[in-house]
Amino acid sequence: MKERRTGINLESMRASSEEQFREILFDFASRYSPHLNLDFNKDVRPHLDDKAWWEADYGQASRDGKSVGMSAKDALRCLVDIHRTYQLYRGISETIEGLKASGKTEITGIDAGTGTGILAIIMLSQGVNKVNAIEINKETLDVTRNFIRGLGLLDRINLIEGDATRIDTPGLRKTKADILVSENLSGGLLDEPQYDIINHLSNYLSPDAEIIPSEAELYASVAAVNWEGVPAEKNNIAARRLKECKIVSPRVKYSNVESGVGMPIPIIESNITLPTDFTGPINALLISTRFRINNLGKFVYLEPDTADFLGKTAAFKLGGIVYAKGGLVEVSLKYEAGRERKHLNMLVDGNKIELIDTMLK
Repeated sequence: MKERRTGINLESMRASSEEQFREILFDFASRYSPHLNLDFNKDVRPHLDDKAWWEADYGQASRDGKSVGMSAKDALRCLVDIHRTYQLYRGISETIEGLKASGKTEITGIDAGTGTGILAIIMLSQGVNKVNAIEINKETLDVTRNFIRGLGLLDRINLIEGDATRIDTPGLRKTKADILVSENLSGGLLDEPQYDIINHLSNYLSPDAEIIPSEAELYASVAAVNWEGVPAEKNNIAARRLKECKIVSPRVKYSNVESGVGMPIPIIESNITLPTDFTGPINALLISTRFRINNLGKFVYLEPDTADFLGKTAAFKLGGIVYAKGGLVEVSLKYEAGRERKHLNMLVDGNKIELIDTMLK
């Protein structure tokens, strides 16, 4: 195992291209990996083109029998998800430049679900003075604390163990933060408590604070897929894991959600019509999300399926077969943002698909 390096020059993090940023992230990953008893060049880098390597572990830590947060290895996956992290870097940079232009001289940030701490580090590199970084998974937090200590940044990154949807600590109460990064980029805004986090942490934000990501555009399409190999009880899966997935309609936007200080948890509700010239059986609804990272400066987007680890298009198994009528499929959706997919049901009738949140009354 190579000796762990210490210290980091934050100025060296400025990159003008994704390729340059890739090398920066690889350097961080080579520093983080030994804390997991891994050698980056032997145990991680050779697997970056293997789709199976990118499937989440989930559940290294648990409370009351329920998995909590990401494992440290999942956090490492986020770190080396190059395009995703580069787009976040660009959006964070644009946001902080905008805050400086507005007259902010002392900028405080919050990073909710910090994982390896890479987004907190990025905030510092772009001009944030101090970051309160929250992580729910104690094992991951312990690894990250050692990593951040090795970088010499523990005086500027305040690592806090806790649930970002309900946490209340003196570290957060001392100042009203100017920027919140809550990077829970899930397809369809499902599974991840993105807006629970924003709603609660708004208590520790200035009224004009910037929130990243700033907007999510939600899209739906239909497909004829081969569900072979997918457990019968599983009603959804990442579309890329299907053996065959023939998309038979264009993607149509069914909602967009903007992040804002004090916002309530949104209810996604929409009725859309999908045009198609496909006359065969349709057995899947595909849901994807386009994220706008920032609200200040030049807009930066993370397009669907451009990240390796998170934000993949989800394929939902229909409760029956749908056939287009008059070249159209009608789709109705209603669910609370952050809902776990296991609580969603799919009903079909003729050319109509209805996605129902069983937890909503």
